[in-house]
Amino acid sequence: MVSVPYRARVPIQTRSFAAEDVDAVAALAADSYLHARAAEPLLGGRLGDPGQLRARIAGLTGTVAVREGELAAAWLAAPSGGAQAAPAWGVVGELDAIRAAYAVQAAGWVPAGARTHTAMVNVADVALHDALVDLGFGHEQAYAVRTLEDPTPAPDGVDVRPGTPADLDAVLSLAPVIGRHQVQSPVFARVGPSFFGQLEESHREELANPEAHYLLASVDGEVLGAAIWYLGEEDWLVPPQSSELAWAVVAESARGRGVGLALTAAAMAAATDAGATSMVTDWRTTNLLSSRFWPGRGFRPIAHRMARTIDPEPAD
Repeated sequence: MVSVPYRARVPIQTRSFAAEDVDAVAALAADSYLHARAAEPLLGGRLGDPGQLRARIAGLTGTVAVREGELAAAWLAAPSGGAQAAPAWGVVGELDAIRAAYAVQAAGWVPAGARTHTAMVNVADVALHDALVDLGFGHEQAYAVRTLEDPTPAPDGVDVRPGTPADLDAVLSLAPVIGRHQVQSPVFARVGPSFFGQLEESHREELANPEAHYLLASVDGEVLGAAIWYLGEEDWLVPPQSSELAWAVVAESARGRGVGLALTAAAMAAATDAGATSMVTDWRTTNLLSSRFWPGRGFRPIAHRMARTIDPEPAD
């Protein structure tokens, strides 16, 4: 999302986002999306039309900032509860007004227990990125895209085949690997028993889902990696005719043996056969393995989820 510079010495008023603000926010969001598309041509133009955005924006909640009677900025997110506020997608407008809108949002979130605050920022919007850094936000997740032209070459010695519901045990042997890795330094992700406890049910359901395409990678008959890809539907970060590589994991003992390369190559080939022309994926930026692997496969970031976590108790 692109933002406009500061306009000093003109008072800013803030209030809750309301139905009468939808058109003005949609216009700001459409301009921002077109700016993002100029930086990343793979993104489609549909969301650059305010008419395509109104219904999406109408379902959000948040705060708008008004200057001289006109809407200057919005900080909007899906309704959420718990310790983490929903990622804010509608962060648009003048930078100082965005800061003012966030201050109002955070004042309500923290007493309600939502101490982790997140916002989606397109890489093209350097000014908004820097303004959020000044507010204490940092990178948490990278969202990236690449064309399916010139796909990743498949290495020798790794066999990749589609997964079926009969492969549940093999999938579950790999399912905890990413979670275990990301609780370690330097990620320090908040992955607890509830995450690991839901893995069996989640993969059982997805293995039976015809839209979820599992791939299993084996070396000498031993399953050492798995991935899931989907055909995508055009959205903020998903180009038209795209696919999504939603999950890819390699056994810790098999790192560096080409298993990840083989899974990526197979996913790209299968998505191409299904009519996709691009692929998106995402990763924790503090996961050094992922932050090296995916850019090395040609994925270029188009947006970051930025986050800040508020201390649970004030200092004495």
